[in-house]
Amino acid sequence: MTYHVIGGAQGYKGITLSDFDTWLDAQITGHGDAAEMYQSVAWAYRCVQLRANAVAAMPFVVTREGSDDEVDSPWPLTRLLWNTEAALSVWGAFYWLKRANRVVLKELQWLNPLTMKAEYNENGIQGFEQKVGAVTKRFTPQQIVYGHSFNPYDDLGPGVAPLQVALEAAGIAKNVNQWAAGFFEHGAIPALLLHTDSTLPRGEAERIEGAWNRMVAGVRNAW
Repeated sequence: MTYHVIGGAQGYKGITLSDFDTWLDAQITGHGDAAEMYQSVAWAYRCVQLRANAVAAMPFVVTREGSDDEVDSPWPLTRLLWNTEAALSVWGAFYWLKRANRVVLKELQWLNPLTMKAEYNENGIQGFEQKVGAVTKRFTPQQIVYGHSFNPYDDLGPGVAPLQVALEAAGIAKNVNQWAAGFFEHGAIPALLLHTDSTLPRGEAERIEGAWNRMVAGVRNAW
């Protein structure tokens, strides 16, 4: 069954109930807002890029377990580190899936925090849930490498991300950018009022009012 979200920043969009649940979770947690600001506000995007680039550029070595012997990494760790710092900057948490067979760890796969949820209680982390569309997967604590930034109200859940702290400022910047884009797109016409002290004949007043409304009415002509 398909539902529709109408109004707000969503416009008019058809989605499934499962997608709606995911979207609603993102709005409640603020994670969706942070992802949107990363994509739409230049300085927010640049700040995340700078942090992730700096972490990915740090020198590191991979050693054999139990010794100092260096080995070549079988995975693109630089990209993994980049994604991890970006996730911490935007969402305050990161998740790696340990892909392994019965003998050896074969790969560390970065998972998008928007799809992940840590399940925990007073006894600690109990597991992890991933929702991608209508598909839900569950992982044990042993399958996931999980980390998060500091949160003064929650010791185990995602922390307070830098971009979430900056959401209000980023939201203002986004709205200013949208207003400026619309202003110049519509010819950079400043806001104005049509006014007269004269008494106009009825037919002439109606003609001017109709022409004026056609020119300025509606969102597309707001400028």
